[in-house]
Amino acid sequence: MWLDALVVVLIAFLAGFGARSGARVAGVRLIALPVAYAGGLAAAWAFGPALGREAGWSDTAGALVAGTIGVLGVQLVLSLLIRALRTDYTPPPASQALGAVFGALRGALFALPLLWLAGLAEGARLAGVQPSLPDLSGARLPALGGDVLGAGARLATDDDTAGGRFAVGFASRPAATLEALQQVVQDPRVIALQRDGGFWHDVERGAVRAALARPVTRALVRDRAFRARLAEIGAVSPEAAEDPQAFQNELVVALAEVGPRVQELRNDPALVSLLEDPEVHANVQSGNTLALLTDARFRAVLARATR
Repeated sequence: MWLDALVVVLIAFLAGFGARSGARVAGVRLIALPVAYAGGLAAAWAFGPALGREAGWSDTAGALVAGTIGVLGVQLVLSLLIRALRTDYTPPPASQALGAVFGALRGALFALPLLWLAGLAEGARLAGVQPSLPDLSGARLPALGGDVLGAGARLATDDDTAGGRFAVGFASRPAATLEALQQVVQDPRVIALQRDGGFWHDVERGAVRAALARPVTRALVRDRAFRARLAEIGAVSPEAAEDPQAFQNELVVALAEVGPRVQELRNDPALVSLLEDPEVHANVQSGNTLALLTDARFRAVLARATR
């Protein structure tokens, strides 16, 4: 597959570049990338919200701009350090060999986010979100990149909530997670529940057991394949995928939390205005949840209800 070949060429090129530079310079170049990323994350966290408020942007836009400035600033400082370390002498063989290793590792660091984006793109293509994207199903390395990033995500978080499980799954298997999410939201029974005013009325008033007693809900609880898809996206625990009673118990807790937020959404003037948009209205009527979640206006309404 051309993508695998491109990644191998990138790593080989940077390995050769590291060998010519020597271990000292190649080592600084290697640590420059993660240090710059860390600097960008720190800047986004520390200055993003304030920058967004001052510029009249969203917090997300402020964080992106602050993070970008942070990355560029750290890279500039490290570039000056690398220039100071460079000399005109030819590194000895041992330094060249270690420099090649450092260069290859740097190439892998560059390749990881590209491989993850490739996996995400393939998931979007398979799920029908962006069917015009190129077919990357023959590439092997995106799965390896996802495994590495997933292992890092599991080490970085011990959050066993639905959000934490989804984040880890999305980091390690973006294509499979997106495809499973698409299968869940396009399930006719889920679409039926989305349109069932009585179900949501029960949820809003806290009558969760009554909501779960509806025939469609009972059918979903008994469906092992549906439970497995929800576990794959992290919405429920692996135990709930195997045990219908455990699945129902987790639904009781989740719906009890969702009720007040549904009521807040229903009373949000911004949502009422948004539903007047013909495209948004069509997506709601068709149950196209993924299309709604890609709409920045809809995400902003959800963010206010879930903060």
